[in-house]
Amino acid sequence: IKEVHELVRNTMEKKEITFVIDSPSELHLRCDKNMMSTIIRNLISNAIKFSYSRNNKLFLTLLYLT
Repeated sequence: IKEVHELVRNTMEKKEITFVIDSPSELHLRCDKNMMSTIIRNLISNAIKFSYSRNNKLFLTLLYLT
């Protein structure tokens, strides 16, 4: 998630969007790292693209479900 944030940070700064991550202290996933990165990047990019500029917050909440 931090890698994706770095990729879109400039766009977020231009639109004055704050990125807020709410996640458990430890979260382990078994998945294809590249595919998960692509999915998260797509979701964040779409959220930025379709948000209004100025003082908006983009929240990403991760949950651990058993």
